[in-house]
Amino acid sequence: MSEREFLFEYRFDGHLYGLPVVAKDVETARRKISAMTFAIYKGELYARIPASVPGSGWIIRLICWWRNRS
Repeated sequence: MSEREFLFEYRFDGHLYGLPVVAKDVETARRKISAMTFAIYKGELYARIPASVPGSGWIIRLICWWRNRS
């Protein structure tokens, strides 16, 4: 069974937001949402590079190193 994308909605400061969650089924998606309570901030997302691009691994490592060099 391939993974699918499930959409969850939530309100924050009077606005409605949608949060897509990739999971095998809706129950797994709900458990992932529950686990987000324990999430740890890792930084701001600046770019997405598809993993299917051949040779992109070194680019991703370089970007991560550059952003976290402090």
